[in-house]
Amino acid sequence: MSEETRPMEVICHDLDCHCNRRREWIKVNGEWQPLEYSVDDPNDPPMTEEEKAMFAKIIAEHMAKK
Repeated sequence: MSEETRPMEVICHDLDCHCNRRREWIKVNGEWQPLEYSVDDPNDPPMTEEEKAMFAKIIAEHMAKK
């Protein structure tokens, strides 16, 4: 059975910083959460599943402490 995924999104904005923003979706405790960040090169590949899992673990641990 294949796991549901959501595609990486490029975020366009008109701010003076002209940064390359991305939104990737990770599942935390069964719910989709957006993760937005800047990249140097907009052509860089999206995060790996291992990287997403690491961020999901960090976010879940932080939410458990609240």
